[in-house]
Amino acid sequence: LIALRTGRVSEASAKLCFALTCQRSGRALPAPFNDAYSALVRGEYENDAGFADLAACAAPGVDRYNLNVQLSVKPQRLTEFLEIIEANAVSTLREPRNLRYAWGESATVPGVYHFQESFVGKQGFDEHCAAPTFTAWEAFAGSDPFTAEPSVQFYVPTTSVAADHAPCVC
Repeated sequence: LIALRTGRVSEASAKLCFALTCQRSGRALPAPFNDAYSALVRGEYENDAGFADLAACAAPGVDRYNLNVQLSVKPQRLTEFLEIIEANAVSTLREPRNLRYAWGESATVPGVYHFQESFVGKQGFDEHCAAPTFTAWEAFAGSDPFTAEPSVQFYVPTTSVAADHAPCVC
């Protein structure tokens, strides 16, 4: 709840978390969580309209738009890269149609970074690409900061949202 109120996770992610917890447990959430979930469904946390129904259909039918990215960053551009990516991550996690934005440096190859992103539909991804922090990212990416061509793969998940999100632990 703190992450939601401080904008560290999107409303879509919070709703999925609550809905999947209910589905997996087969019972209602404890009162404080149920109240917060009800507020989400009523739209009290909304930055954008249209997500009240997401909670009701989280597991069975969310159209997800997913991508994996691999970037090899020049050592002399690493500080700038990290500043831009950290700002992009904060902004992306606040986007109402963002479901996941995870990134980190390779455990075996220094300077290589991997990203996994998931959005509610292509519209969510398109809105992400229109964000000011993404525009800053595009400017950086166009300034020759990489040692290899970026690798971007879009994919359709074969797992349901329920199968691919860990249950919430209260």
